[in-house]
Amino acid sequence: NMALPGAEKMLHLMNSLTGQPKKLRHHVPISKENYHAAWQILERRYNNKRLTTCELTRTLVLHPRIMQPTSRAIRELHDMTLECTAGLKPMNVNVETWDTIIIILLIEKLDSATRRMYEESLIHPEENEQLEDFITFLNRRFYSLEAEERASNHKMTNRGYRQVTAITTHNRAQCLLCNQNHTIYTCA
Repeated sequence: NMALPGAEKMLHLMNSLTGQPKKLRHHVPISKENYHAAWQILERRYNNKRLTTCELTRTLVLHPRIMQPTSRAIRELHDMTLECTAGLKPMNVNVETWDTIIIILLIEKLDSATRRMYEESLIHPEENEQLEDFITFLNRRFYSLEAEERASNHKMTNRGYRQVTAITTHNRAQCLLCNQNHTIYTCA
């Protein structure tokens, strides 16, 4: 907001920082003059296209392999892919040409059942797939798994179990053979 005075902008900036950038507030006092200096420091440190590109690409490459097909695991792969590819676009990375590479990378992260389902879903398996089509497959897969998991949870909670209540008392056992205060199996 251009109407705010520099000191108030500085205060808002400092209050919005978390983690490592928050340490800046200890070194730069809040004042009208320091707002631009603080902004420049943050820009130099955190507006680094190369580092951002490396980090987003690393996230895409190093995402763990899915061992069990769960809606959560498939959704995480889906969301991570969308976030990383969207994050790379402002870094002037032309991810539109990466479709085949990204799909191959992501297929390797799928569990065997989901991978088989993906291969069976291909209309033209001899052609290169578009990333958008792979994302659509992941979207359908996690919705399908969510429905299965909800149905499974519903069955588990609605099974017709009969409730049984047991009442026990603790009496001193009296031997049936000798009428002493011990159990029959300890009778001598």
